[in-house]
Amino acid sequence: MPEKQSFLLIATPEVSGYTTVQSTVGGETVTPEDCDRNYVVEYDINHQPSVADQKVAVKYVDQDLENKEITEDILTGMPNSLVDYDPKATIERLESDEGYALVNNGYNPAGEVQFYSNNDDYVPVFVMTMKHTVG
Repeated sequence: MPEKQSFLLIATPEVSGYTTVQSTVGGETVTPEDCDRNYVVEYDINHQPSVADQKVAVKYVDQDLENKEITEDILTGMPNSLVDYDPKATIERLESDEGYALVNNGYNPAGEVQFYSNNDDYVPVFVMTMKHTVG
């Protein structure tokens, strides 16, 4: 058992019609002696839906380095529209060129589709967790 390891950094779920200031939870480095973690994400009603272009962030983090960001893709689209993005090319590049392996697909693990928000003050974040391969 390792002396310490990092929890997965998890994107908070987007709830239609609501906003939150927390785009992610988790990601702390812990030891076997640390207590379990519970996270509470608070949401408020979105009283001012936006019609301006929205952003989505897909972050690739290194679990071996305390969830340090490896790279990030920022996408832009109309509010409530489908996000046209496939993480496959970035995952394959990180695997072949930089020696990473995918640990957790926080964008579309079961082929889900994602949508842009309608809140100018919130950028949804999807976290792709990678770790170094042994070799």
